[in-house]
Amino acid sequence: MTQQEDPKTLPLYPRFKNAYPIAPENLERIAEDMEKNGYDISEPIKIAIIDELGGLEYVYDGHTRREASIRVGLIRVPCVRKRFKTVKDVLAAIGHIQKDRRNLDDKSRIQDIMNHWDEYMVAPNKKAYVAELLRMSERTAAKYISILSDPKRLQLVMDDRETVNSVQAVKGAERSKFDEIKRKVEKLELSELDELEKAIKRIKKELKRGGQNG
Repeated sequence: MTQQEDPKTLPLYPRFKNAYPIAPENLERIAEDMEKNGYDISEPIKIAIIDELGGLEYVYDGHTRREASIRVGLIRVPCVRKRFKTVKDVLAAIGHIQKDRRNLDDKSRIQDIMNHWDEYMVAPNKKAYVAELLRMSERTAAKYISILSDPKRLQLVMDDRETVNSVQAVKGAERSKFDEIKRKVEKLELSELDELEKAIKRIKKELKRGGQNG
């Protein structure tokens, strides 16, 4: 059942709000549309009633719409409620909503893994778990797992300075460079061994000649 409520009074839960941070460009676009056309009643703000938290209620979908409605001065917005057993159930619902709503970018996909970190850490096959969670192939999932194990590059992706694919390309280039240097070192070592063998042979010949002369 839809109810009209003051957006300023809607309760927020940090883990739900930060699961997919508000994109400034989306906020601006939605606020402009609200100012011209009012609130789109087909997109009510969704509020979770959570049994695990004793029936407390928190917004789990519509944080951008809530923020936009406050920005343009709306005092009533449509809201619907749904009951969940646990916080994890709510986070799972948030992930499904986001994946159904849009093609997630790299940062959002990584955030989705972090939202399910406990399950990810105990998963016996992490590639299979991430592939199912993000609806992708295990080969693609492996790229995200690789980023999670590299704090420096993870930060680059989360700061929108790199993408998962560009980071993988850099890592591939670094591996190629490493292999090239390794081959050069190996060749250098072999050439040094050759020179050493030649020197030993010369010394043996000189010693042999010296012995004969004596």
